[in-house]
Amino acid sequence: MKKNLKKFLSFILCLVMLVSLCSCFEDSPEETVSYVFDSFKSGDEEVVGQIFDKSDFISDVENEYNEAFKTIFANMDYEIVSVNENADKASVIIKITNKDYENVAKKVYKNLESYAMKNPEVSKENLEKKSEELILEEINKASKSDKTVTNQVEFILIKDEDGFWDTDELSDEVINAMTGNLFKGMEEL
Repeated sequence: MKKNLKKFLSFILCLVMLVSLCSCFEDSPEETVSYVFDSFKSGDEEVVGQIFDKSDFISDVENEYNEAFKTIFANMDYEIVSVNENADKASVIIKITNKDYENVAKKVYKNLESYAMKNPEVSKENLEKKSEELILEEINKASKSDKTVTNQVEFILIKDEDGFWDTDELSDEVINAMTGNLFKGMEEL
């Protein structure tokens, strides 16, 4: 169970790292941030595909969790609060609102534990399949809830040698905000 949750968390982190690897052809920090967040929100497979081509691990995981990825980020909204541009670095303060996914991992763990107790002879393979089903089920439930969470975070951009704004390594706070506190909930297990 924890293996699948960690696999899912790794998938989310790899998806979010797409932002770090994405070279944006916009000429302002605001446009770059909007491009990145709009790509996630719309589930832009072309942009997402840029990173999947670079990693076999991500390609394997993508097929299992593509639906969850699209669901989580489809509910994300953002507002650029402020931009502080200083030469080759920009700090963009963003208010991110998403469905509250913080308790997804806890619910999956509890339900999987109950399932395993009721089915002591279940194979590892079937337990993993059940775990995947439960993850998707709980994400779908949370996505239909009215409960949201808003986080305000700092997003750092660095201007490359060609004058384009690229994202810096994302902080845990940005990842957590984008995933509606899913990251925080998974860390608590």
